Amino acid sequence: MPSAISQSKKARAAVSPRRGVTGTHERMKNLPMAPTDYYHKQNYQSSSYSDEPDAACNDDLNNGGEAFGDVVSRKFCNSQNRGTLTTSRTVYEYSDRYKFSRLVIDDCLVFDSHFESGNLLSAKRIYDEERPDRFYQEYDLELHPDVHCKTGLSQWFYFSVSSSCSFPSQDVKVKFNIVNFSKPNSLYNFGMKPLYCSSNDSRWKRIGDQIRYFPSKLHDRQEKSGEKQYYTLSFVFCMNRSDDVHYFAAGFPYTYNHLQQYLYKLELNPSRAIYMQRDLLCNTLSGNRCDLLTITNQSSYYECKVRTRREKKVVVLTARVHPGETNASWICEGIIDFVTGMSLEAKELRSKYVFKIIPMLNPDGVINGNYRTSMAGVDLNRCWENPDALSQPTIYRAKEMIEKLKNHFDVEFVCDIHGHSRKEGAFVYGCIPAHQQKCEDHENYTFPRVLDMKSEFFTFDSCSFNLSSNKSSTMRMVMFDLGLKSYTLEASMGGFNKKHFSAFDLMVSG
Repeated sequence: MPSAISQSKKARAAVSPRRGVTGTHERMKNLPMAPTDYYHKQNYQSSSYSDEPDAACNDDLNNGGEAFGDVVSRKFCNSQNRGTLTTSRTVYEYSDRYKFSRLVIDDCLVFDSHFESGNLLSAKRIYDEERPDRFYQEYDLELHPDVHCKTGLSQWFYFSVSSSCSFPSQDVKVKFNIVNFSKPNSLYNFGMKPLYCSSNDSRWKRIGDQIRYFPSKLHDRQEKSGEKQYYTLSFVFCMNRSDDVHYFAAGFPYTYNHLQQYLYKLELNPSRAIYMQRDLLCNTLSGNRCDLLTITNQSSYYECKVRTRREKKVVVLTARVHPGETNASWICEGIIDFVTGMSLEAKELRSKYVFKIIPMLNPDGVINGNYRTSMAGVDLNRCWENPDALSQPTIYRAKEMIEKLKNHFDVEFVCDIHGHSRKEGAFVYGCIPAHQQKCEDHENYTFPRVLDMKSEFFTFDSCSFNLSSNKSSTMRMVMFDLGLKSYTLEASMGGFNKKHFSAFDLMVSG
């Protein structure tokens, strides 16, 4: 694998973003971007959670239903309320979208996920003979599991829907059932809604009625046979425009191409570029670049390699090791914007610290629409203990870089940014041995307490500092074993205090 490349900004031009992306799997062939302007900050809207779950779930909550983010009873809303006389017809398969777009009947929706970070494997139209209604349609959707992953991980969705004909004057209600989620519980049971935008309105917003998250219809058979159990997200959406392309996603999309364009624009901005150096950490399995940013003040920028430990401390930040946790990228972008900015706080930070930031540790997974793993089918946050240079190049080079920094600088702390699908707000996982956790002035409490004071979304009481054996190969635990202060910063995929996060909220949190 190529070694990390360090080049002076004066010695090279800015790296241009590539319009195409490369891959080694049939799901990655010159994927376009969609929609074109979804990443503008001002286009994002906040919305509130429902004050309480749907009425059908209230009985379970009133009879010992557990708190936000905990596993709830499997009897939660476990019926799709279908008649006995139902038939289905496949209207979309990823492997041949054109075949089904030619065959769909006039009133059927046209599905697509052939764009960067898209994820939809197939769609089936459900016909209920006991409930014929031209203003109501129902579809069972199946997601791609992570590429080359045998455990069937699937929690991220991102797809588009358009109409093959003009809608009648009345709105058409469409029920989507995504039938193969892999997690047994979700914030969808507590008021979180899917995200939506369209070609006529590129602002992402929360939508959906009658939202349910429950065991899939094959759950009982799978449980008895020992097969993997899947879960269904069901929601209803009213479609009132036939000239729109409608996009649905699990989180605010943040693609690899978006990152490349963002970094390119930073390099062209002289007021920010003067504090930042952009290097190639390594190339991924699919040949995509993994970027490494160095940010510090101008005076010490070119001197940082010869500074002694005591003069300059280093902060290492990484993000997006799990592709489906898109909020990690929005937080990381907010951090980069802040530390390259002109505020007094940013100037003070740059005078005291060198920031080493890897904004996307798993570009291939992001491009391909994976939820958790790389193109090799590996969870890259479970291989830090002994990463392989060939199959896990980004982790191998990142660990190598941190070890070298530790030998030459005083590393203040290392932090890996993630998203959390079952808890609200923002919080950290840290590392403090059990017998030291009662010491309130322990140095590892300092960073999360600062976040608790500065961020309205952060809750110190939600933090955990336990050393779990099942996390021994994560970045946090391996860095702790190297003698460094290390954290995992988690931000909810939903929101805080029953209010959804917007992408701008996430950036401000950064």
